[in-house]
Formats: sequence, structure tokens, C-alpha cells
Amino acid sequence: MERHRQAVKAPVTKYDKFFVEHPELRPYFYHAKDLDPQADDLTRWRVEAAAEMLLDCFTNIYRQFEHMGFEGFESYGRFMQVMHRDQPCFRRLADEHAEWLDAAFVKHLRGGVDVTK
Repeated sequence: MERHRQAVKAPVTKYDKFFVEHPELRPYFYHAKDLDPQADDLTRWRVEAAAEMLLDCFTNIYRQFEHMGFEGFESYGRFMQVMHRDQPCFRRLADEHAEWLDAAFVKHLRGGVDVTK
């Protein structure tokens, strides 16, 4: 069980560090900023790569909690759902590539299942 808890903390720490190192990307993931259709390629690629990193992080967290019976998952799960609901860059990537992901995880992201009950 402790191994799974540590496996959850590692990507969260990496995620936090990423946004400290790249504050210019925070508005796309915390302030509902969408990509301007005229954004240069480098900006688009950075935002898409950050969204993919975050999706990978969330997938890892979901998997670890799945092994723990979702004990303690509530706040992580709500954050994932709010991110999907409110942040267009993240939502677009997650929805466009839903086939990459476990169906139960996608359903959770979209607010369709409460795995903690």
C-alpha cells in the first residue's frame, strides 16, 4: 500500500515542479486560457505536450488508487474532473485521444462515475 502512495506522490511532485519551471503555461491549465488559433507552433506544441504530461500523470494516479481500492482518492479525483471540465486545452487532448486511455478513467474524467463509493 505504501508503495502505491509513493507512486502517487512522485508524478504530483513532478507536475508541480514542471509548472514552477514553466509558469508561462499555467494559464492554459489553471485559468481556462485556450490556445489562440494564431498561436505559433512552438507555443502549441508546448501546451499540447504539457496537456499530455498531465494526462499521463492523472492516468498513473488513477491506476495507483485503483490498486488501493480508491481509498483517499476523493480530492485527486475531483481535481481531475475539474481540470477536464474547466481547462479547454486539457479537455481537448483527453477527449481527442480517449481511445488511448482506460474507459473507466475516461468516464471518471468526464464526471460519469464516482469510484470512491
